[in-house]
Amino acid sequence: DRYTLLIPTREILVYLSIYLSGQQPDTILSNTHSDKKNYTFINEHLSWKDAQAYCREHHTDLATIETAQESHEVVSKKPAGSIWFGLYRVAWSWSDRSWSAFRPWSSGQPDNFGLRQHCAAVSLHNALYYDKNCQIKLPFFCHGGKCSLLCT
Repeated sequence: DRYTLLIPTREILVYLSIYLSGQQPDTILSNTHSDKKNYTFINEHLSWKDAQAYCREHHTDLATIETAQESHEVVSKKPAGSIWFGLYRVAWSWSDRSWSAFRPWSSGQPDNFGLRQHCAAVSLHNALYYDKNCQIKLPFFCHGGKCSLLCT
């Protein structure tokens, strides 16, 4: 079982997860922006669609990275590699239907190689975006929670 407690304060949202199963908890990243976003790193390799379903069931959605500061915060907490987040190709939209023009693509990206790269991953090495085949299994970041004070 997992219990999540969100404690809003004047400057930061404290996000505490208590795991009763004995499993190692997800990594929680909180920022100090007024929107009080929080991100949870899920170290399970899933396809983009399965990662989205997981985030929607256990959190809010795949992470939406809207600024360079948020991007830096996410990539600075994990080792090199790539992770899924909420950007996908339907005119490159966010899975939570939010809007942000912040899209630091790597040089030559997105290229839709083989006409099969419809999801975006962020490189934890350089914080740049790459389009990838949505069936590739990668770890991912979720954002948000389903309740405002106590989740059980």
